Amino acid sequence: MRFEKGKWSADAEFMWAALSAQRKNPFVDVKLDFVFGKAMAGREMLPNLYVEGGVRRLALDIHATVESSSASRSPGYWDPLIGLTYRRQ
Repeated sequence: MRFEKGKWSADAEFMWAALSAQRKNPFVDVKLDFVFGKAMAGREMLPNLYVEGGVRRLALDIHATVESSSASRSPGYWDPLIGLTYRRQ
């Protein structure tokens, strides 16, 4: 989604995907969630040229079970963003 009001702008993106797999013999169950998100805000400094800043999030959530043992891991990071965008109408 994107919003513009006067010389200000804001946009955001979000994506979530879930995957899973199972096997009966031997019993194996694997689940994975993937999350991506981005939020930016900016101001038009020159015609069609915006100075913007925001954050990006990327994360995984993994759960695995084999027979009676299980393990999980949730790696992820936040990424600060600063930049210029040229947006011509």
